[in-house]
Amino acid sequence: MKTIEYPLSHASLDYIELNHLLKVAGFADSGGAGGVLVTTGAVKVDGQIELRKRNKIRPGQVVQIEDTEIRVLPNPAGLVLAEAVKAKPTSKPLSTRNAPGPAQRRRPRSGGKPKSTAK
Repeated sequence: MKTIEYPLSHASLDYIELNHLLKVAGFADSGGAGGVLVTTGAVKVDGQIELRKRNKIRPGQVVQIEDTEIRVLPNPAGLVLAEAVKAKPTSKPLSTRNAPGPAQRRRPRSGGKPKSTAK
């Protein structure tokens, strides 16, 4: 049986969701595809079939899929791996939901009543 060791990638994380673990280990292209693998019953956690796709996998637990074991390890000495580095915050406002765009702004009406087209 093949064994993969996966250290948690950020010091502040004490778990990884099962569907994301399958993604980073290369068994699924996305977290959603990892969730589908879990719901089919093809994944075992610590020897038991696991059907919860967002199950929290903590250091010391072993995930089995096909002929591979994935051993989750604690983060070694606060190491931050590249996948855990977040993007820099932007200077965009938190919400632009109620702000009208240029096409949504109304022009002021000219004074008076609207003209009637009927004769």
